[in-house]
Amino acid sequence: EYESHQCFKMEKKIIEQCMADNFADFWPNFLLSEIYRFQRLVQAAGSPVDAHILQVIAWSQLLSLTSDGDIADRNFNAMEARWNDRKTIFCTIDTASPKRLTVTSISLQTSIAFETVRRRVAKMEQKGVITKSREYGILLSTDTEFGRFIIRECKQQGQGAFINLLHRFCSYLDK
Repeated sequence: EYESHQCFKMEKKIIEQCMADNFADFWPNFLLSEIYRFQRLVQAAGSPVDAHILQVIAWSQLLSLTSDGDIADRNFNAMEARWNDRKTIFCTIDTASPKRLTVTSISLQTSIAFETVRRRVAKMEQKGVITKSREYGILLSTDTEFGRFIIRECKQQGQGAFINLLHRFCSYLDK
């Protein structure tokens, strides 16, 4: 049914114009969603710095999985199954790839000092929240409460917020 909706068939110029005309309505909703998501990450991680670092690690891992052209089924459940299969994650990550996450890349992406990232990553590795190796880089451990939280939060809150934003956007097109 959604394939027939005009929202999914429009040109980029129409989307840009609708966004420009209604930006004051869309942007606060997006920002509130981001603020709420980050609050939840901080609660789960224990501190804003750890939440920011873990977010970069998790999103890097998710992007690595979703950018894999070999995934036959592109839906969330297929991606979640790959996320939970550590062997698949390790096989998906090309060891020669610049996508391998390092302390330096986390520091650059977060604007957190290298030494702070290095210390925090070391503590997270000791706690088992992440794994770190030269071969695969830094990965979020999928069998921890935080790893499961990221998947739950991504699926529930992330998808819900995005669907609400799209619904609101498409409602302007229907007018």
